[in-house]
Amino acid sequence: MFFNSQIEPFNHKTYIFPERINLKLNLFPLELPKLTLRELSPVVRSFPGYQRTWSVTGTRPIYTALTHNSTLLFYTTNTTGSFTLDYDGNYSFVATSRFGTDMKEFSAFISGKVIFCGSGSIIVIIIIIIIIIIIIIIIIIIVV
Repeated sequence: MFFNSQIEPFNHKTYIFPERINLKLNLFPLELPKLTLRELSPVVRSFPGYQRTWSVTGTRPIYTALTHNSTLLFYTTNTTGSFTLDYDGNYSFVATSRFGTDMKEFSAFISGKVIFCGSGSIIVIIIIIIIIIIIIIIIIIIVV
């Protein structure tokens, strides 16, 4: 049997038979986006820089975005990745495609501060410690 094949967007194939009967076959199921965030609850307590992983499933293309207090942090079509929570506030994670949208919202409370020490910072810290030790020794000598 001879036929012409034609591919339509979003995983449909149309076969046109000599009798002019169109038959659509759905080769792949059309799925809504499903967003998965590991270790995440509506209220998150975290340390700065701690990475959270995410993944999204469904019929592609799926556009994924993370916002913090209405500020866009990233926008991608990747299906997996990770992000860090560095600031307190409200976060929204949205995955959307032609077939629907999935959204996760959460609030983050970050405890602790991130301290970046370069070689110059370490030298300054050592000098401050030496000065404090000298002051303590002077106080002990004066008191005794």
